[in-house]
Amino acid sequence: MELAYSMASQGFIITFINTDRLQSCTSPLLHHHTIFNQQPGSGRDTDGMQPEDDRNDIAKLCYALMTFMPLHLLEHINIMNIQESDKPTCFIADKGMAWALDVAKKTGLRSTAFTPASANTFTSIRSVPYLIERGIINERSAKKPGQVFILSPGIPPMNVDNLAWNCFLDSESNKIMFQYIVNNNKAMKHAEFVVFNSFVEAEKAVFESLNFSKMLYIGPLLAKHSSIYLSRCFWAEDKTCKSWLDEQFDNSVIYVAFGSLAILDERQLQELALGLELIGRPFLWVIRPDITGKDAIPLPKGFSDRIDD
Repeated sequence: MELAYSMASQGFIITFINTDRLQSCTSPLLHHHTIFNQQPGSGRDTDGMQPEDDRNDIAKLCYALMTFMPLHLLEHINIMNIQESDKPTCFIADKGMAWALDVAKKTGLRSTAFTPASANTFTSIRSVPYLIERGIINERSAKKPGQVFILSPGIPPMNVDNLAWNCFLDSESNKIMFQYIVNNNKAMKHAEFVVFNSFVEAEKAVFESLNFSKMLYIGPLLAKHSSIYLSRCFWAEDKTCKSWLDEQFDNSVIYVAFGSLAILDERQLQELALGLELIGRPFLWVIRPDITGKDAIPLPKGFSDRIDD
């Protein structure tokens, strides 16, 4: 979304493609054109899931995305091509939605992939063929638990357990995510360029290891105006911690957050809580209500009393 706003500020006319679900979560202040509309009487969001489905089930969501969204996207691009005022000339897809590049290819659109995460993350995902060739993983995503490998000199060692498709709590979800990533990697061949939300000084070794000419590094993308930034957030601004923050010394507070998708089991959550307590420094920990996939957040007994400040 930051990329869309940045391009719009340079005079480009942008159509931001969103799902019904994400659109319903955004602030009313967010003014962008949503292409996906729910099909009358279908009862299904354009991400392919039912309204009652758990969208924190990333494996299920990825399967639905691969199955249903390409049809919606193709239909609406064709509609835009008929309407001269909305006719697109270029298509930009998030790397996590690279399957959309296949659709853009079918419609004759020039296309580019955008990587909002680090270039290092992009490299590990792009290296699936290399990892298979080296025997670190196989074509069914199986792994040798705990194996550490190096993709290229200068890039820190990686543990196979921490690869993007091995971070789920069950093997079936890992397999679905692995196949989703493999399909996205294949679709990347249609991208004329890969745009990174990063810069060479931050990840020089990674960019050198990628070593291909179709890279554009434009990061970091930062919100230019606070009022516009807040309108892009999915959650209401929480100012309850502001007075506490103002009382702390500069550069003394540890900030902990895991985004909108990460799921921790009870053991991981409790270990993190105890680790933050043992550090003995002030911290601000953002905990989503659904971070464990359960109704209650199982913090260690007495934790809140011990760290209450």
